[in-house]
Amino acid sequence: MSSIFSACNCSIHYLGRVQRSGWMRFFPWMRLYQCANCKKLQLLPQREVDRAKAAYGSRVTYGKGARDATPSTTAPRA
Repeated sequence: MSSIFSACNCSIHYLGRVQRSGWMRFFPWMRLYQCANCKKLQLLPQREVDRAKAAYGSRVTYGKGARDATPSTTAPRA
């Protein structure tokens, strides 16, 4: 059995917020998340999750733009 304070190995993309129990309010900087992939409940720092989701979003956006670029839309080399 794994701890509620440890994150699963799934992508940050699968995390969703869940309502906390009363005892969890002793950790006001932590939020309860549940992974949609493996269903594990995780009590994680909200600031770190927000930072990771922002980094994940920028990687997906950057990767998608780079992958969709075709030679006809790129600038010619000088």
